[in-house]
Amino acid sequence: MSIMAKRIMQRLFSIPGLRWRGRIKQFERDVYDNWGDAIDRSVWASWCDRWVESFAKEIPEGSAILDIGCGTGRALLILGKRRPALLAGIDIAPKAIDIARDRLSGYTADLRVGDAETALPWPDETFDVATMT
Repeated sequence: MSIMAKRIMQRLFSIPGLRWRGRIKQFERDVYDNWGDAIDRSVWASWCDRWVESFAKEIPEGSAILDIGCGTGRALLILGKRRPALLAGIDIAPKAIDIARDRLSGYTADLRVGDAETALPWPDETFDVATMT
């Protein structure tokens, strides 16, 4: 790990850093609660789709896939083309999960509201692949 990376980690996991992380999580919830639909129309969204498509083809069909911070489910929609044994997503923002449920209505997807940083609600070794876009 580089010296810069070590300094960043020390700041993130310091007491003031932990306070900021809570604020960042609340900001993320607020962004999706207020702008969830608009985020999908951003320039960033189409770039992210191409990026996910570039690595999705490397995932073996039939894998159990988890997208951490799945947002509105755009990446899961692409990953679902791999015919996964399990397609799952977790996000901290309830509105994002609502949008993802609508988007993935044609799939059997296990979508949950939660904080992946504190605990995942699935048993260990449930997934073959985890993504975080």
